[in-house]
Amino acid sequence: MKGMQQDSPAALVLKAGRITTGLLVIGLVLTVLLGNYLLNFYPKMAGGIRAGLLLFLVWLFVMSTVRSLNRLDSEVPGSWLILSGLLVGGGGALGAFLILQVYTWLKAIDLDQAFSIGNVLFFAALGLVIALISTINLRVKNRLLGNLLEILVFGAIAAGLFFWMSK
Repeated sequence: MKGMQQDSPAALVLKAGRITTGLLVIGLVLTVLLGNYLLNFYPKMAGGIRAGLLLFLVWLFVMSTVRSLNRLDSEVPGSWLILSGLLVGGGGALGAFLILQVYTWLKAIDLDQAFSIGNVLFFAALGLVIALISTINLRVKNRLLGNLLEILVFGAIAAGLFFWMSK
């Protein structure tokens, strides 16, 4: 922390980043070391753990993409940031299918149900939502307006799910 005061905002952000990174590394190491034991001991948790890891990875990749594009050129229109999140979410699902397909060809295991257009659409929509929230956080300077826009996004999702489920 050369050149930074101990209590400066930059020093606090650096400390928080180090703590977060450390916690993620510890969690990853524990998952690798204890994952098989826990899955054998609690087989019903396997689907939940898989879903949690997939959602975390989608969030990580979409947020990283949107933030990287914004840092590369702060004049990029917000619509391009949102489109990039949509493409990363959908492209990630297609990429996962291709990797699994190559794996099945190499291992001669049948994974016909690994790919479905529903998976691609779900992760593309998830990428869209994450990109919307990221773009709001990056571009809207007024905190109250940003929070209101985030609430509107989640409200629209809830309303859409309600109407879709009621059909």
